[in-house]
Amino acid sequence: MWNESFTSAPQLKRDPLDGAYGTLQPPMSFDQALALADPEDTVDALADVLWQRVDSDWSALSSAERVVFGVWSLKVEVFNGGFAQFFFNAVGEATPQIVDALQQVGSPKAAEIVETAHRLALGGVSLSDWRARQARIDGLSSVEREQLQDLSDQLEDVLKDIMAGTRAFAVAHREEFHDDPVE
Repeated sequence: MWNESFTSAPQLKRDPLDGAYGTLQPPMSFDQALALADPEDTVDALADVLWQRVDSDWSALSSAERVVFGVWSLKVEVFNGGFAQFFFNAVGEATPQIVDALQQVGSPKAAEIVETAHRLALGGVSLSDWRARQARIDGLSSVEREQLQDLSDQLEDVLKDIMAGTRAFAVAHREEFHDDPVE
């Protein structure tokens, strides 16, 4: 569900100009973000701008903005704590939309990895039942956790392609991105 609340806020990031971590900067405009050379830096900067408007409600975003924000949310959760963290946290409820977003940015392999992780991590547990998802993740066996980690590693292997596709998607849909001021 795109209007799901969660707390995957942008945090300390790599400064795209000098590569140093730990600098917290005000969000760029969309055009400034799209001008960055590195696709991952672009997606991170776009997410910073979008985060100012999302306020725990993805419905405040256009459909193109939700695609970029969904891909970024997946990246942040999986690379902070693996698929176990992604499905444990509230953003896991948006799995179908994130799979669709990955397809839209031209990353069918990544979409397949997420779907496989979903089946492994949750089995038949409903994505909308957050407590049941948490209980299922807490109860994963060590073998299941290793398999999820392998899928997280597979996602990392295609990260550059995901970010390049997401950046290209944002460029192609620039008219759907809004530089609205934070209220």
